[in-house]
Amino acid sequence: MRDDFRGNPLWDYRHHKAARMHFKTDNGERLDDIRRRALTVLRSYCEGATLGTEEIAGPLWALVDVTHGSQSVKGACDWFRVAAAYGEDEELRRALLAEAYGKIERALRCYL
Repeated sequence: MRDDFRGNPLWDYRHHKAARMHFKTDNGERLDDIRRRALTVLRSYCEGATLGTEEIAGPLWALVDVTHGSQSVKGACDWFRVAAAYGEDEELRRALLAEAYGKIERALRCYL
């Protein structure tokens, strides 16, 4: 099932239009390294890095891909995406991002 999405520009995060240069992967890169890098990018975004929502799409796609489309990880990534799009109150937005990041970490525990 996972190989069906490889190379498909609609689903493969490496070919997705939102995948930016700071999150490209090599063909031989270990999945654990991809997961670590994706979490590092998301953690820096939670801490106030000036990335747009387009730049976090690549790491979110990568996390779903390395977990073989896990529903719990996908739901946690969707939660993060919604928290990142919240724009009314910056303090509340940061709290939502921290909670969403925690959801992603908890969802990834079985894939460590």
